[in-house]
Amino acid sequence: MHSRLKGPREFIREKSVFYKFISQQTRVWRERLGLSTPRTIGTHNWSDDNPDTSLIFDNIPDIKTLFWPGSRIKGVDIQDENIQEGLRLTKNLLTAIKDKIEQNESDAELVVAIIPTKFSVYEDVVQESGKKNELFSDIIKNEALIKKDILELCDKERLKCIDLLSDLKSDINNGKKLYPESWDDHPIATGYKRYAEIIFENIKR
Repeated sequence: MHSRLKGPREFIREKSVFYKFISQQTRVWRERLGLSTPRTIGTHNWSDDNPDTSLIFDNIPDIKTLFWPGSRIKGVDIQDENIQEGLRLTKNLLTAIKDKIEQNESDAELVVAIIPTKFSVYEDVVQESGKKNELFSDIIKNEALIKKDILELCDKERLKCIDLLSDLKSDINNGKKLYPESWDDHPIATGYKRYAEIIFENIKR
């Protein structure tokens, strides 16, 4: 992340629990005074490309949330050798698990649930609102490419793969609250419940 005096501040933060505590407790106050980038309170300025800034989506109050592109973009950077290697290892592991089950002649079957990011789930409603952000778009585009790679493996290895994106998008498009109002990508209880319901419905079929 880009910030003033990043090196010294990170060094002190690593060495001092007190500094870390004070930094966390005063974050919102510093953001409101303009002393820190608006990560916790967010901004309505979707043209802001600072990776430490969160973007406010409140066009639909029931599903209001924040997006922190800077926390997600590196994890789907398909040009990054680390991401490429992680994807390779993931595919090898899925194949190895399937082979292990088949070798043991077990009644168990491997089912792979592909869980999308909050960014992709909100894609439709964000587009409809007219909001645009380059990092936001890149996250969705790269995530789709990674998922395509995984789905191709599922097809090749005859793996049962459940893609949750369509159902979760439908929920959000209908105003169902699945995520917190903060920049946290993890769902709230209703979101986790929907994961389970979608997976269960697919397994039953």
